[in-house]
Amino acid sequence: MGGAGGHSARKQPPGFSSSSLARSSRRPSPANRFASGLSDTTGLSAPAIARNLFTCAPTPHPAISSFGCHACNYDPVSEGGRGGNTDGLGYHARKGSTGNIFRGCRAWFDSDDGFDFINFDEVARIENCWAFYNGYSTSFAPLGDANGLKAGGESGRRVEQLPNPIPRHVVVGSVAVRNKVNGFYANHHPGGLEWTNNTAYKNRTNFNLRGRDLKDHRSVIPGRGHVLKNNLGFAGDVEVAELDAAASEVSANAFTLPVTITAEDFLGLDKADLVKPRKPNGDLPDLPFLHLAPSSDAIDQGVDVGRPSKGQAPDLGAFESV
Repeated sequence: MGGAGGHSARKQPPGFSSSSLARSSRRPSPANRFASGLSDTTGLSAPAIARNLFTCAPTPHPAISSFGCHACNYDPVSEGGRGGNTDGLGYHARKGSTGNIFRGCRAWFDSDDGFDFINFDEVARIENCWAFYNGYSTSFAPLGDANGLKAGGESGRRVEQLPNPIPRHVVVGSVAVRNKVNGFYANHHPGGLEWTNNTAYKNRTNFNLRGRDLKDHRSVIPGRGHVLKNNLGFAGDVEVAELDAAASEVSANAFTLPVTITAEDFLGLDKADLVKPRKPNGDLPDLPFLHLAPSSDAIDQGVDVGRPSKGQAPDLGAFESV
């Protein structure tokens, strides 16, 4: 669900939700409507409701959303302390709220979900974002829904209330690590979503494409209509679940190719790297974590999806090898 509470003096644009909103000291340039927060350390708090540590510099609606944000939120009140009402970053845009992008964001130790896109009327894009340790307290006590990137779902709507067409969110170049339940999750989405060049590591289920039947929007079915290309999963209890591959476009993923992925395929697997400081320009840090080793079976195994590549073909996962 969307975050609890709001403490910014500026009204949040329609469709953007989080537990609070901190404005960067650097305001958006008129020449560039997409601004980046430059710090992961600004803290806001709502005593007894949520613990919030994140910064954002969203631009005015409709071309919002969060560029260079950090979310780390815990709601100790709802659901008997499970924190099921506090996500890191949420998107619930109404009709006409277009052009929304989440780029270079980190969401971790959110008591519910890292990213939650349930109930919306327009498309959004998650690009180069990291979601990890969601559904846990900082001592790894289990808490709420616990998905890294929950990128779909139209909960509570009857068939006739569904948006037409049903939005197809795009999740690209992103990372989900050790979230309590799912890394990348379709969340009963009644239509397909687009998942390309993402990396999932050590989630209970790395990729869960669960859907609902459009005939009644109640029956739970394996997800249909998805596009999954160049995705890489490793060390999940389950790599991919609840996918109707015959009714989706699925190619060049680690779970569909004759490749064997082991720890030796990566330059590093130290999860502590994920919370290192951003670079001076606000970009996420450059890390060895989950980057492919030169001998990896995942190099040059992808298909062209319009992203830059350096080899004979794109690599699998979020990070193109050097």
